[in-house]
Amino acid sequence: MRSRILTWILLFFGLFLNAQRGKNNDAVITTTGSIVNEYARLTADANAGSTTIASSSITLNDNNRFSSVLAVGD
Repeated sequence: MRSRILTWILLFFGLFLNAQRGKNNDAVITTTGSIVNEYARLTADANAGSTTIASSSITLNDNNRFSSVLAVGD
């Protein structure tokens, strides 16, 4: 009985586990070897619960891989 309940709970919550949509809709990658991530180093530790971070690069688009630079909501 316990395993049956656990199975149903896992199936129920599994419906809500999916990737977050981008603010500019879904990205479609059509070529192999495409780089889809861009990174920046933090200049200070990010504390739990903090609503801001300090970054070395605020654009996160140094290689022009995206149509615009980092903006609110990204």
